[in-house]
Amino acid sequence: MLLEQLQQWYATPPGQWLLQFEQEQANKWVPLVRGATVLQMGGLPDTFSIAKHASEHYYFLSSQPSEVEKKNVDLIAHQEELPFLPNSVNVVLLVHVLEYAEHPTAVLKEVFDILAPNGKLLLFCFNPWSLWGMHKLLSKNKPFPWKGKFISPARLQNWLISLGFSNLKDKTLCFRSPYNKRRLTRFAFFCEALGQITIPMLGAVSVFLVEKRVLNPLRQQRYQWRKQRAMVSIQGK
Repeated sequence: MLLEQLQQWYATPPGQWLLQFEQEQANKWVPLVRGATVLQMGGLPDTFSIAKHASEHYYFLSSQPSEVEKKNVDLIAHQEELPFLPNSVNVVLLVHVLEYAEHPTAVLKEVFDILAPNGKLLLFCFNPWSLWGMHKLLSKNKPFPWKGKFISPARLQNWLISLGFSNLKDKTLCFRSPYNKRRLTRFAFFCEALGQITIPMLGAVSVFLVEKRVLNPLRQQRYQWRKQRAMVSIQGK
């Protein structure tokens, strides 16, 4: 996805609401990362200030070579071949990347590899089971963000668990219709809270905070020893 398209869409009323909701979740959920290495993929640069100002190294990565000269774009790389050593990144922000990736599970696998043990992934992804998902089905023209492949929360959770992530928090955001052009008010935030209580999985965007799960070295050695012992006893039979 091109940065220009994203910037133009975030300037529209639905984009502005969503950006505000996503910033609030990042402020609540991103752990204190002082001295940490943080990578953001997708979204807009300088959006999640809490992570950027608290971290020691903050990188915004784009997969588009044409954006190499863009302001605040730190890295250009393929999302399935990230330029980081294994276990070297503490926090990854993945903002509407999977919907437009050719192989979303490969992107998640790469993120898992570069995350340090107990590193955190904050993931935002459009939800097909929502008013926005319905709009995507009925829309003839498919500009951003409707041209992406929306992914259900259940499928996302299955992918994350199978890769070795442990789920810390998850929810959906933005229960407003994408046709609504009114600015956010206190009543709008009340409706948002009501939606999360009454129809919690039908918001426009799924949000997951997950952790890279690692076995304690002693437990891992014990598990390997037990496995080896079981193999020996089977052979003995």
